[in-house]
Amino acid sequence: MDFSLNESQRELAALCRRIVADKATPRRQAEVEAAGDRFDPVLWADLADAGILAAALPESLDGAGLGLLEQCSVLEELGRAVAPVPYLASIVLGTGAIAAFGTPDQQNRWAAPAGRGELVITTALSEEDGDDPRSPSTTAEWVAGPSSEHAAAASPTPAAAAGRSAGHWLLTGTKTAVPAATRAGLILVPAATVSGPSNSIFSAISTRPCPERWSSSDFNRS
Repeated sequence: MDFSLNESQRELAALCRRIVADKATPRRQAEVEAAGDRFDPVLWADLADAGILAAALPESLDGAGLGLLEQCSVLEELGRAVAPVPYLASIVLGTGAIAAFGTPDQQNRWAAPAGRGELVITTALSEEDGDDPRSPSTTAEWVAGPSSEHAAAASPTPAAAAGRSAGHWLLTGTKTAVPAATRAGLILVPAATVSGPSNSIFSAISTRPCPERWSSSDFNRS
């Protein structure tokens, strides 16, 4: 079995290696560490400008249509330099999920800007009893009426809104670790619907994550 990288994977890795070697210098790393949140916006912007962040997105979203193995080659280079950027959380997990399963509107609204480096996306997977998004212990319940302080207030997508009165989704549960949460402008939260089938999963997309209150504006139920 041949496990060697193909040409596109080698080229993408080499490009990433050059950018990281130029930008993620020891002095710059120390500056980023001192800032506290381990995020280098300059390196992130350079990776976006080089097309690395969008490489695995489809061409319809201004990507190169590459795949997971190309992303792995990028992860290897970023890991080699301990680069302070949320590529795994934002591009592989968050943006990848929207590109694969989101509606066209969600893809253009969230995935495309993330590929341009304009938006950091993350996923709230880890819970006290596991991190499998197919069986979350966090629940989502539709509540009629205006949103409360702890509700995920938003207008659902047409599919979710069908047959429902005005209201909001109430998320209940604990997510123990959310990578890049302090930088994220969008958080995907897998949750099981209370009234639906046991295998029904509700993905709440929070546009303004905040420790005190969630403010969500886009939802998709699958």
